[in-house]
Amino acid sequence: MVKTERVMWVNPWRVHLTTMGNPDFNQYAPITDPENLIAESLDELRDSLVEWQDYNMVGFGNWTEPTVYHKDEPVGYLSYNLKLWKLEMRSVPIDELYGPDVDSEKRLDSYLISGYVPPRLRKKKED
Repeated sequence: MVKTERVMWVNPWRVHLTTMGNPDFNQYAPITDPENLIAESLDELRDSLVEWQDYNMVGFGNWTEPTVYHKDEPVGYLSYNLKLWKLEMRSVPIDELYGPDVDSEKRLDSYLISGYVPPRLRKKKED
């Protein structure tokens, strides 16, 4: 009997990724196999998605706006630029995602949950 070890996450973030072909490039079938990404934080999940997009050469025409899950509850979907948007039929508890002490600058408009800057575009902090 083979034992499998399950990784238990305290606050798991999860997304199931699929793609579609882009007819502009004569692609008529998905360009990747379905894949699940799991991370400890939303930013870590987005960093993994940037690597996944680059590695698989996934462009805007291939993107399928995957649903993001936090603690196995759907919280929103990701646009191609990796902004997390609210699901239309459910409000997202901002305090639960960010904590009750988040500054007002991090609370964005009613549709956008959080902005995202890919690692390659982030300003490096000077020591």
